This record gives sequence, C-alpha cells and structure tokens, in this order.
Amino acid sequence: MVPMMVTLKTELRALCEKWEPVFAKTMRQNKRALCEKWEPVFVTIMRQNKKLEQRVRLRFNARWSKPILGEKLVLGAIAVLAMGVLLVAMPRLIAGGLLALAPGVHSSLAYPSAEERPRTTLWLEAASDVAPLPDIAFHQALIARLDRDADEAQALERLLKVSPLRPDEWNRLARLRLSSNPQQALQAWKVSVFSGRVYPPIMADRLEVGLQLSVLMSVDEQSILRDQIRLAYVLRPAHVQHMLARSANKAFAPLVTEVVAGLSEADIAAMVRIHALH
Repeated sequence: MVPMMVTLKTELRALCEKWEPVFAKTMRQNKRALCEKWEPVFVTIMRQNKKLEQRVRLRFNARWSKPILGEKLVLGAIAVLAMGVLLVAMPRLIAGGLLALAPGVHSSLAYPSAEERPRTTLWLEAASDVAPLPDIAFHQALIARLDRDADEAQALERLLKVSPLRPDEWNRLARLRLSSNPQQALQAWKVSVFSGRVYPPIMADRLEVGLQLSVLMSVDEQSILRDQIRLAYVLRPAHVQHMLARSANKAFAPLVTEVVAGLSEADIAAMVRIHALH
C-alpha cells in the first residue's frame, strides 16, 4: 500500500511539472484577452461618470451663484430687520457709553464729588439727548439733590427718614460721618447691614467702612463685621483684595485673612457655584 502511494505522488508531481507552464501560458493569454475585450467598456463608463460629475458641479454652482427670487426676498428681509434692530439699539448703546464715561458715575456707587458734578452734568445731558435712559435720569436727580443740599450728610438723613430701607444710602452716610462723628458712622453702618445683609454692589465698600470702625466695635459688632468679611469674600473676592491693597487698609489684612482661612465647605462651594457662572 505504501509503495503505491509513493508512486501516485511521484506521478502527480511529474504531471504538475509538465502541464504547469501550459496552464500558466493559457491564463496569461485569457487575462490579456479579457482586458482587451472589456477595457473600452470600462473607459467609456468612467468618461460618462466624469462628464456627469462635471454637469452636476456646474448646475450646483449655477444654482447657488444666482439665488432664486424667494431666497433674495428672505435675505433682504433679514438685512432690513438687522438694520432696524441696529437703528433702535444704537442710540441706547451710545447713551449708555456716555453714562459709563461720565466722571461722577462710579461703579462703587459712590456719589459724585463737588468737583465732579459740573462735568458729570454735561456728560449726562449729552447722554440724555441721545436716549433718555432711566439710569441717566436717576443720576441727574441725584446731582440736583446734592447741589440743593450743601451738607450731603444732612440730605441723606432727611432722605433716610422717608425711605429707611436703603443699605447703600446708610453706608454712604456712615462713610460721610467716619471722620466727623465715628459713633454716628458706626450706627449708620450697622443699619446698612441690618437693612441689607447681602447687597453685592456695596459689599466691599461697606466692609472697608466697617474695618475702619472696628476699633469702636463691641464683641457683638465684631461678629457682625466678621460675617460681612465672610459674605463679601464669598461674593466678590477680587473686590475685597483690591480694597485691602490700598495703603490705608493693609493693617486689616490679618483679620480678613483669619476669617477667610476659616471659611466652611459650604462657603467654598458657594464661591465655586457663583464664580463658575462668570
């Protein structure tokens, strides 16, 4: 059995060696014939596809280079609407810019000084001529009131008798009384805190007034001051740092640092939540 298998393998190998060149030659001839037969067909199809692609590209470019009437009307309506919005908003933008640049209009809500009022009045009049914004009217009325009252502190006291729930005005009164009557300044400062414990626009300025009055404070009043340090730092840390950078306030840095070092996890989470939105 074994010699027979060996004989078959030998014969098969001999047949393969004999006919392999013939089969290879036949395959090459058939391959060449197939290519010669089908090459014109494929070339024609490729040319047709290329022409079709060129026609599609030309139609697409022609379509979008010349918008139809409906598209022109839509684009025109959008342009007219944009111009209308710009015309309506531009006077308010100009008036707001003039208001912000007025010398006596301060971001800290400080009142314009006697030297600033004449120039501030001119800026406000120019802004009002462009667009009569409510903020412009407010500052004009404020300057008119300050011009009528030679003593601003007395004017504030009269105002606060009529409208006492004004933490910004009480803080302003405290600052005005700071040098002339510190005890009255301290009382005004406490009323400012009680009427608006959290009032972001004046937090840093009120904290500065409170720190300057800290030598007069009792233990309970010191607790109120520490609470204001904590709230001011949580709400506006940059404003507090800017306030402490002034030479007159550097002596209060250790107290502020002590309070800030004791911030709770809730305070820190509130800081992150507030300032992550900005």
